[in-house]
Amino acid sequence: MGAAAGRADRRAWFHGRGAARNLASAGHNVVVFDLDLRRVEDLARTGARPASSGERPAAQVDVLFTSLSGPRQSAATMPGLIDALPSRAIWIDMTTTDRDLVVELATRAGGPGIAALDAPVTGAVDAARTGNLTMFVGGPDE
Repeated sequence: MGAAAGRADRRAWFHGRGAARNLASAGHNVVVFDLDLRRVEDLARTGARPASSGERPAAQVDVLFTSLSGPRQSAATMPGLIDALPSRAIWIDMTTTDRDLVVELATRAGGPGIAALDAPVTGAVDAARTGNLTMFVGGPDE
């Protein structure tokens, strides 16, 4: 699941229905993408706008938040999204995954000047739905 949200000139892309729903319901400009069109349609009812791919909105954001199902999904999805991000973007990954994959993807992101932060969350689906996720963020000092 993906969603791009923005106010003024700051835009962010989110993977995760709960976060996307909360942002759209709060009046943020949210664009969503998922391979499961039912999820996209569900979020469109909250005011989100559907996207035809993840790469197009990712190319237009300042911040990319991802929360995918696991390492396999990250390995398949993230290279294309990272490659689409503009230089100087920030990628915050909330996916529960393995360290080697996080390091590999962060290295890929660092090449074009993208800051990568590892930010696993606690609270799961219910916390996302209610807007009460707790993040543990790690990354470079810059």
